[in-house]
Amino acid sequence: MKPQTLFSPKYQALGQVQVMEAAVVFLAGLAIPFFVHLIPYSGSVPLGTHLLAVFYVPLVAAVLFKRSIVLSAVALVPVIKFLITGTPSLNIVLLLTIELMVFVWVVQKLMTNQKIKWLVGPLGFLAAKSSSMLVVLIIPPILPEVTAWEFGWHALSNSIYGLLVLNLITFLIMEFKKA
Repeated sequence: MKPQTLFSPKYQALGQVQVMEAAVVFLAGLAIPFFVHLIPYSGSVPLGTHLLAVFYVPLVAAVLFKRSIVLSAVALVPVIKFLITGTPSLNIVLLLTIELMVFVWVVQKLMTNQKIKWLVGPLGFLAAKSSSMLVVLIIPPILPEVTAWEFGWHALSNSIYGLLVLNLITFLIMEFKKA
């Protein structure tokens, strides 16, 4: 029997599917927050920050796709968004990239727990925000204007509606997976 290599037709087809899935996750990860930010809103904090729009696609993708596909796509979203729009600032790009990767990892780990899988969106966000708070605590020059605790409290107080949206998306995903 001839051993399979990465260049065999079986693996080439699999690679093409994974690249397509990663591309869809990446493009949706760029588009959804962009469109949320286009909704007219006059608050001091952007609407996308309140609604946690950047976490919608990673949540859905973390449930539907393999970790490697989702992580590779979401790791690029903040960087490419920065290169296109100039926002957010580079220090926030770093923190957001860490948050998205932790979010995906936690969501995929918690999905195996039948008792709490209905809360994976909000729990994933809390874990992600805790990870970025830890980075700010360890490396204060990343956000010199605030402490890690102020950063975390500000993020949490601004994201109450977003946590509800993440919970709704989680509920819809669970219902969809049952069908």
